[in-house]
Amino acid sequence: MSNSKDQKIVGIAKVGCATIRSPKHTLCFEFHHFEKLPHERGDETNSPYLLCHGYLWRLLLYPGGNDKSKTETIQTSLFLECKHPENKKYEVETKYAFLVGGREIASSKGRVFKSDSQSRGWFDFRERQDILENYIDDLALIVKVNIEIRIKAEEMWTPSKRNFRNELLKMLQTGKDSDVTFIVGSEKFTAHRFILSWSAPDLRELVDDSVNDGEITIDNVDPSIFRSFLHFLYTDDLPPEKEFKRNTRSLLEIANKFGCTQLKIHAEASLVKNIMNEKNVLELLLLAEAMCCPLLKEAATNYCVTNASVVMSTEEWNELKKTNLAVFANVLESIYRHEHKKIPIEEGIGQCSDDNISELRKKLEEKGLDVDGTREMLVKRIQDNDNN
Repeated sequence: MSNSKDQKIVGIAKVGCATIRSPKHTLCFEFHHFEKLPHERGDETNSPYLLCHGYLWRLLLYPGGNDKSKTETIQTSLFLECKHPENKKYEVETKYAFLVGGREIASSKGRVFKSDSQSRGWFDFRERQDILENYIDDLALIVKVNIEIRIKAEEMWTPSKRNFRNELLKMLQTGKDSDVTFIVGSEKFTAHRFILSWSAPDLRELVDDSVNDGEITIDNVDPSIFRSFLHFLYTDDLPPEKEFKRNTRSLLEIANKFGCTQLKIHAEASLVKNIMNEKNVLELLLLAEAMCCPLLKEAATNYCVTNASVVMSTEEWNELKKTNLAVFANVLESIYRHEHKKIPIEEGIGQCSDDNISELRKKLEEKGLDVDGTREMLVKRIQDNDNN
């Protein structure tokens, strides 16, 4: 059996309102001349009410037992009764204990008193003779009752969890506390170096290396693209679907240039999902090589392999043979391997060689490792981590 000290609580689920336990208060009830109290079965002697924890309490004493007591011997029944001082409906969870002669005789935990069930206790509290012989003090039966009740914790307002996305977006929109300005075309954009540090480290490096004091010119980028890029750095929000689809390649290029891996992978996935055909597949393959996009390369290569005859009959295929012999050769090799059932289209190295790029990236993310790079880099990263 595991030691409780080794147990780790990973979550707490609460149902209903939390409660707290009140302080313990003691009530004292004295039944003088107990021996002379009516003690036929069913005879009842009740104490006056006492106020405690906002409720009225009294003892119901049956010196000779009530109709549900044992019949073999004469029992004494004793019950604690609760009442709302204003006769309102109520429900109160109570922990109580009866003490006689300084000793705890009976107790109960977590009993509920409510409007339609006001008393709790014992039909056979003690035999009458036992009380007479052992619990009478100066001709009186003195019963002390320790009472604690459960109180619903008062609901208090506390601030909700802060929305850092909205706060960062405000900083971007207002330029508050900005410490760098980008000049893109005819527009200027203010930003914060600490955001760039973890969202686009290569852009932060460009800022740090600049000889200009906090003012950086970005060439060959449309201002609208840079605006969407900055918005993503601060919020992780992609542009609206149609806009994102229209500008996917531009966003991929700027994300790759400035080291924003998250946006780069979103854009890469969009290219794979939305616009691949025999006319553009080789162009996308070249883009994948240039931008180090293994998911796009994997998809484009697989498209060429499964649609080899169509792709090889296009003008783009002939053009590729003239302009980029290395990529041309890689595609031919993949087609050959597929047709001759040699080895996987996108061959890896050693362990993880059968995983596709999405599976490799998922494993890397789970290990807290970088998900950017070629297929070979991703596989090696996993292997190095496993070996260490």
